[in-house]
Amino acid sequence: MCCRCYVEYLKDKELKKIYDLVSDKEGIKTEGELYPGDNVVIVAKGKNMNISAFKMKWGYTFNEMLVFNARSESLFEKEAFVDGIKNRRCVIPVNCYFEWKKDNKVKYVFKDKDSTILYLLGIYRFEKGAPVFTILTKDASSSLSSIHDRMPVMVKSNEVRKWLTMSSDVSSIIKNSVEDLYFEPYKE
Repeated sequence: MCCRCYVEYLKDKELKKIYDLVSDKEGIKTEGELYPGDNVVIVAKGKNMNISAFKMKWGYTFNEMLVFNARSESLFEKEAFVDGIKNRRCVIPVNCYFEWKKDNKVKYVFKDKDSTILYLLGIYRFEKGAPVFTILTKDASSSLSSIHDRMPVMVKSNEVRKWLTMSSDVSSIIKNSVEDLYFEPYKE
């Protein structure tokens, strides 16, 4: 599960490059925790099929509820996600994400050991003419499962283009996605 992320769009050099590509920045929080329902910077292919950055709202709406995660194992089985996985993939660049340990409700921060950015995989669709996205999740790796049983599906920067290529093998990308992260209790 992934229900909170953290970004520093203006302070992190790599994230700033991505943020600067967004034409409509209104309503994007430039630093701090991101919540489902927030406007977030995502990377996807535009109408001209070039990869760029866009503002999108986090969460699909179903029966007035926000669905902010999609289980990668059932993407092709759920009608709400099939079109997105086949035709509208995106990547959500963030500095880290948070998860709460179920037994004691301690908040943990998860980061990449080698980079300041995590590239979370997602899919998107349009609701009332506006793009919205959801983050893909999978079973947590053995090293992370002591905190939570799910984790976002993420790739290294050199795999972003592959994910955004609709002819790429989705199952292979998810199977080979990042599993080893640094984590520790979060101190606010």
